[in-house]
Amino acid sequence: GRHVASPRLLDAPVALECRLAQRVDLGPGRDILIGTGVGMFIREDALNDRLHVDSERIDAIGRLGGARFSTTRDHFVV
Repeated sequence: GRHVASPRLLDAPVALECRLAQRVDLGPGRDILIGTGVGMFIREDALNDRLHVDSERIDAIGRLGGARFSTTRDHFVV
């Protein structure tokens, strides 16, 4: 990264650089890490014509816990 010496996945369309602000211990093997954002990388093809990140283009995944992950492929308007 530019601000934090950390590796980044080159294929990732979006990446955030954070510095650890606080670590909350929830018990054995369970922590919450709270960070301060200090930098961001957004690949140009991840943006729409209004320069907003297009969630359909980046096909994001999120970690739920343990070995479980989720995708953002189902979209709806409320």
